[in-house]
Amino acid sequence: MTLDDLHKIYSDHKEGNWIISKQDAQYLFQLVKTLNSKRILDLGTGIGASSAVMAFASSDKTTIDTVEQYKKCIDIAQKITLAELKEKITYHHSPTVVKQIDDLKYENFSCYTKLPQGNWDFIVVDGPGPWLEDGYFIDIPNGDFWEFTKDIKKGCILYIDGRKVMVSYFAKFLSHYYNVLKDDADCLILVRNDKPFDITKINENRLAKIIKKQGKLPEDYK
Repeated sequence: MTLDDLHKIYSDHKEGNWIISKQDAQYLFQLVKTLNSKRILDLGTGIGASSAVMAFASSDKTTIDTVEQYKKCIDIAQKITLAELKEKITYHHSPTVVKQIDDLKYENFSCYTKLPQGNWDFIVVDGPGPWLEDGYFIDIPNGDFWEFTKDIKKGCILYIDGRKVMVSYFAKFLSHYYNVLKDDADCLILVRNDKPFDITKINENRLAKIIKKQGKLPEDYK
């Protein structure tokens, strides 16, 4: 079995339009293999392509927890993922919710209602995706990263798959806590540094960036 063969299992499925691209799958495979990650969290299972790629790249001691908002997708993932790869993967179904984070007033985020706990050393952020609620199409940035920043250990890698708005929040509020390994149109890869989480530092950084851009604070800034 080659990586291309594995990717084809998912790309050939009738629900395979939105899976990780072959190029990104190759990069993710090499990254996980090089890092030798043992505890992986995958947000946004889809039909299981990304978690299967990581399982294929990893050692027998690696465990992968993957979270998905749509039960249908989990059912497909469990059905088509190879048995030897599923041994490393635990699938979690979690509904989504619009949430305001206490530290950020007036900002709405999409979050999973429940997440597995673990001493993660690699986190993939590719979910939750948009959803319909009461006739409204909900498509807002993911907010689970906020809790990760508070809790994850030094050296944990975050792989954010092409979420431009979410990336802008990292740049605006959380750049103090991460070192950038890669930043391009396809993904943002960050490593958590050893600076302790401090909401006052986040607000100081925000003020500094406003002043740098405008020369002063706006009169109505609160």
